[in-house]
Amino acid sequence: MEVLGHRGSRVPGPENTVEAVDAALRAGADGVEIDVRRSADGDLVCVHDARLSRPAGRAIVRQPTEALRARGIPLLDEILDVWAGRGRLICEIKNQPGQPDFDAPRERTARALAERLRARGWTGPRPTVADLDAGAGGITVSSFDWFAIEAL
Repeated sequence: MEVLGHRGSRVPGPENTVEAVDAALRAGADGVEIDVRRSADGDLVCVHDARLSRPAGRAIVRQPTEALRARGIPLLDEILDVWAGRGRLICEIKNQPGQPDFDAPRERTARALAERLRARGWTGPRPTVADLDAGAGGITVSSFDWFAIEAL
């Protein structure tokens, strides 16, 4: 059985933050799942919802990175730095029809994620079951958008 921190840990929270990811891994989770979206600047950020709750309804994809960071929304790179191979990492690309950041079939978010992982040297053959059993961290990318998976 594998225990994953969904968006990190709710304690200390909030979800999808550096603190939440670190807390889940320190508590003994085998890995974490995070949500990945794109800012107006094209940076990858970790946040579940497509829109900010306040000011009401502002789409993440239409907000500059610095405005999102001021609200506590971390860059993907910050999450990757704290994760640093400490177990499994599941990056869910949030890209669904009807949401303001839906970009199929261009898949800018998926392509940007692939580039970030490639730049860090984290692409290549899948880890084997023996690798994972030995505690090697692996990255899985998921999405409800099959175009995103195809792009990866």
